[in-house]
Amino acid sequence: MKNRYALFATILILAAWVIAASPGAQFGQFGSVFVQHDLRVDGASDFNSAVEIDGVAKIGDVAGGNYTQIGSDGTLTLVGEATVFDDIRVPVSSTRAGGTKDPDFAVWKTDGSSQGVFVQWFDKAAEEELYFSMQLPHSWKTGTDIEPHVHWIPKADGSAGAVVNWGLECNWTAIGSTGITTTIIYSSTNHAGDTTLVADKHYLSDLGMMDGSAITGVSSMAVCRVFRDATGALATDDYDNDAGLLEIDFHYEIDAIGSGTEYEK
Repeated sequence: MKNRYALFATILILAAWVIAASPGAQFGQFGSVFVQHDLRVDGASDFNSAVEIDGVAKIGDVAGGNYTQIGSDGTLTLVGEATVFDDIRVPVSSTRAGGTKDPDFAVWKTDGSSQGVFVQWFDKAAEEELYFSMQLPHSWKTGTDIEPHVHWIPKADGSAGAVVNWGLECNWTAIGSTGITTTIIYSSTNHAGDTTLVADKHYLSDLGMMDGSAITGVSSMAVCRVFRDATGALATDDYDNDAGLLEIDFHYEIDAIGSGTEYEK
């Protein structure tokens, strides 16, 4: 009970401070409280009553346009720099070979006598590929770009300056769209910045951005082909061994837990 009285007194003091110290602050039985400074309460409390806000709540740098908003219906939205990022993960086990340019599914590591673990190995001298589809989650901030990348390993040490070229071809379409021509993007860099590839080292290669400005609704689909561009467009793949694909991921921006309705955001 003592803690409750202490907390109530703290609230009254803070309310008075808001009125007295904050330019433009307003307080009333049916009005609003605008706190223009950091609000901090130290110490434990057993205050168990609910905090009710009848209307829209905004937390963060509201004036700067970067905040978390809780709407009058309880919907949570991240605005401006409050948005966050996550991966859409495409395990290689979810991909499919086409039957003509297939990588080799072969062992990577064992304990010395076990069956071991296997990956898809892409050849050094021919274009090999895998196919997959993915759906954008309802949490994705519609209209923003997504950034694909591949996780992979070299089978052996590379010579100085040798690189692996990865390519991704996709058709990204919204519900109700007839689709467009595919887009192909490439990468010959690795996130570690290594100029000499190290056998079995886990590398990440960014494939650039995919333009999402034309996608305004939820549940859009991307139908894709991932390949090693060993002899193709970039003409710079000179790593003289196989490259093992671990996973394909897409970084995407999140501005909500999900969509407000099943089919609209």
